[in-house]
Amino acid sequence: MEPELNRAAAATRWIVVFVLLLCLTALFLTTFHWPLLGDASLMHYVAFLMGQGKVPYRDIGNINMPGALAVDFLVIHTLGPGSVAWRLFDFALMGAAILALIEVARPYDWVAGLFAGVLLAVIHASDGIFEAGQRDFVIAVLVLVGYAAFFRAIRRHQPGWMLLFGLAAGAASTIKPTFLVLAPALLACLWFARERRRVSFVVLGSIGFLAPLAGTAAVLAWLHALGPLVADARGTMLYHAALARRPIGFLLLHSVAPLLPLIALALVPAILERRRWLTLEGAALAVGMGVGLFSYLAQGKGYPYQRYPLMALLLLAIGIALFCALRGQRIVRGLGYAGLAFGILYVAPKSVWMAAHYDWRNTDILPLLEQDLDHLGGPALSGRVQCLDTNGGCYNALYRQRLVESTGLLYDEFLFNQDRGGVVAASRAAFLKAVEAHPPKVFVVVDYLFPSGPAGFGKLKRWPEFEQYLQADYILYAERRATRTIDWWSRPHAPRAYRLYVRKEPATAGLSGSK
Repeated sequence: MEPELNRAAAATRWIVVFVLLLCLTALFLTTFHWPLLGDASLMHYVAFLMGQGKVPYRDIGNINMPGALAVDFLVIHTLGPGSVAWRLFDFALMGAAILALIEVARPYDWVAGLFAGVLLAVIHASDGIFEAGQRDFVIAVLVLVGYAAFFRAIRRHQPGWMLLFGLAAGAASTIKPTFLVLAPALLACLWFARERRRVSFVVLGSIGFLAPLAGTAAVLAWLHALGPLVADARGTMLYHAALARRPIGFLLLHSVAPLLPLIALALVPAILERRRWLTLEGAALAVGMGVGLFSYLAQGKGYPYQRYPLMALLLLAIGIALFCALRGQRIVRGLGYAGLAFGILYVAPKSVWMAAHYDWRNTDILPLLEQDLDHLGGPALSGRVQCLDTNGGCYNALYRQRLVESTGLLYDEFLFNQDRGGVVAASRAAFLKAVEAHPPKVFVVVDYLFPSGPAGFGKLKRWPEFEQYLQADYILYAERRATRTIDWWSRPHAPRAYRLYVRKEPATAGLSGSK
């Protein structure tokens, strides 16, 4: 039994609840109008192509796992294809995370779960417009739902909840395979920690975990895409994973950077209450944080959204430690009050303020590019336009105008980066074959090579044969640059530019001759 809170601590809890709900309301009102940008627009475009009969990995080059594609496909076909639907989905993820965290924290203090959930939501929003609905945020929510079911099964001695745990962990694994280790590790903890009815718990958890994996494999086999996925995993996916990797010191620091003051304030109460963590639940949280850190380090790029699964469970541990500190001795209570004050009076308001001030009205090159595509044929360009881009806005324009691209290429990093293991050579050969078979009327070249440059249009210089082909068979129709600085995340970014190349009629030189 936890000792009773004194009046000051009890009043503090309700102040925390009030401020957190106020911040959450402000976040909803100030970010509801965010447009669909970045990775989400690219994934939406893949879902659109799937609706046109294209099959990922077989017809569409892709570096995302099937679960990530399924998320966007389901949102489009339930909530809708536009930005409002995506915002509602992102808000629904926040709500699910908060409810799951409250459920896990309930035996300690349900407000600790609310504290962790709201901070996770507002930090996620402060990371910028590009991060709405990000894959790792979906994973974080699935992990939290899985933990809520896992703890509910243990606490209530109801093994049926293990099915939900397994399903959530399995679904997360279909989005990023780094989470394949989570369910087996937690089931191993459960097996060694429990004496009663442990077999039924582990069996049901295993069935739930394997079901999404088996279902995904079956669907891919039915679509004749399982082999292409395996080939992509061994080729382009590994190649992409090796690009733009950060040093290990940078990754370790940035994995928890927004939470460092909270970690410092919660550390002493957590150490003093170490018996609380030397339990099955404490071991389960440690395993989850370890898997989250492993996933962040394995991806190696240090993007803010890739730390969400780690941050979600770390915030839960911090919240529990701070609220339990309110029942401790005077010094410990002081640390608890300081941590809660820092969270609700600095982290949450600052994060909401940042999110509210991002320039959601500026969509960079999209209006210019859509106008040009309309002028060059509009709907008649479907199947006759090709982007050389990744997330610079070209595929967003094709998605908004419902235009099918000429080839299955979605990531020009496989054409213009340095070759490793023959991946770029194979991608170039496949791309040239597709272009030769059905020459696009229009090429759209965006001025940046994801993920690490070069800036400008220097990427074309990295493939001289293709640049010669453009010069021979196409006319440079226009080069345009947006004028307003991009303010979609914490650091302003120079606006994008693009070039339009229009095919000569009749062509003056063949593709084969330009090789």
